[in-house]
Amino acid sequence: MMKHFVGLDVSVDLTSVCVLDEAGALVWRGKVASTPEALTEAIRKHAPSVVKIGLETDRCAHGIGTHSGKRPSCRLP
Repeated sequence: MMKHFVGLDVSVDLTSVCVLDEAGALVWRGKVASTPEALTEAIRKHAPSVVKIGLETDRCAHGIGTHSGKRPSCRLP
């Protein structure tokens, strides 16, 4: 199975998502709502074999894992 790598650029309302395969080829690029649910759905749909997720960090990124009262995590629920 092909490995996928995901990059996230978090903003207040939308997060830019970029998925690459193990050869570095673009698999998918798009924007989704900046919620854990929307991000999980996009990653599961476009990167089913994700091995690493890179997150651009700033004050907006903190809310991805904490708005529900849970600790931030790189694991998909």
